[in-house]
Amino acid sequence: MTHIDWNQDVRHIKLRIAEQQSPVGYYAAGDIAEVYYCNPTELVLKAFSIIVPDVDSSSTVSIECLPSEIRKSRMASISCTLWELFLRHLDIGGVPTRSFFEELSVFATSEEEREKLQELSSGAGTDLFFDYCVREKRSYCEVLEDFKSARPPLERLLEMIPVIRPRQYSIASPPSRDIELCVAVAKKRTPYGRVKVGLCSGYLAGLQAGETVVLVLRKGLLSRSRLCEAFKGPAILVGPGTGVAPLRAILMQMGLRHQDEGNRSSDRDPPTDVLLFFGCRKRNADYLFGQEWEDLNTRQRSSFRVVIHSAFSQDQAVKEYVTHKISSHAQEVWRLLQHPHCSVLVAGSARKMPEDVRQALLEVLQRCGGMDSPSAETFISNMVKTRRYIVEAWS
Repeated sequence: MTHIDWNQDVRHIKLRIAEQQSPVGYYAAGDIAEVYYCNPTELVLKAFSIIVPDVDSSSTVSIECLPSEIRKSRMASISCTLWELFLRHLDIGGVPTRSFFEELSVFATSEEEREKLQELSSGAGTDLFFDYCVREKRSYCEVLEDFKSARPPLERLLEMIPVIRPRQYSIASPPSRDIELCVAVAKKRTPYGRVKVGLCSGYLAGLQAGETVVLVLRKGLLSRSRLCEAFKGPAILVGPGTGVAPLRAILMQMGLRHQDEGNRSSDRDPPTDVLLFFGCRKRNADYLFGQEWEDLNTRQRSSFRVVIHSAFSQDQAVKEYVTHKISSHAQEVWRLLQHPHCSVLVAGSARKMPEDVRQALLEVLQRCGGMDSPSAETFISNMVKTRRYIVEAWS
């Protein structure tokens, strides 16, 4: 979705629910897909060479969890090959906690390595732990590779290395047999120049047609809004970057609802108005779903009117964000906010953006609605209480 030379790689990924499973009622606009990724093949091969170098990868292992642990583990009572265990279940690419170093020190036969592991697990070694492990994103597998004398038996490692935890992605499509995701591939260079790629986003970006993906569908905050329950009343949607994914799903669902205008009592029912505020850095680099937004702005229906205001922060000398667009289109925003069924949905980064958007809307209420500060705060608070103002943010 992004330009090939851009510094961030964002993918539009389409998955299809297996034919033997009915998609009816599986998810709603605004829901979330929890994706269980597979570890990269090269990482699995490295783990085998370090942990079980003399064991056949096709050997079968059986795992039984105590009843009290079953709810905590995805590996409860499973039987699989060692290859599947390392590929799909063990988080060998994850970053260890300090307790892992403490447990690993017990198995170190080298006194020097044992002392270093104990230091990394101690309070006095906090700075060393952050430099070596956290900032470098060093994995369980890499730690075992560095401390060659520490070799716990496999059954003990299964207690020390956690299972893979799924990653959550907002679904970018309305309910159907297809599930669309907007995935930013996490990629960063560590202080020591090592390039680290996100385990789940890298997995999704590397999928080939026909491969099977394991995921679980969850209710999202946005799908619980009044807007998504009834698709009634106008809406103000704010979604910078990949935050626009669930808002795209909601827009598409609202569009489908209004598609058959012949079934509407158009003489009595007012049209549904939607304002979408989208933000990115450059129009020609990371304008996610840009063509769709341009098409929506030019193709309007009498019963469903959508206006998209896009902010490109780096296309001009003075940076412009979604909050600036809200301010410059204050009268449009105020016209929709006055409607008793208006909903505001905000999705994206959990840093400053949600609070900045709230402040921009408070300013609109004061500037265009003539409210004082306490009245504007009460107005927004009432929207929150009635599930007409919902924020879905992630770090």
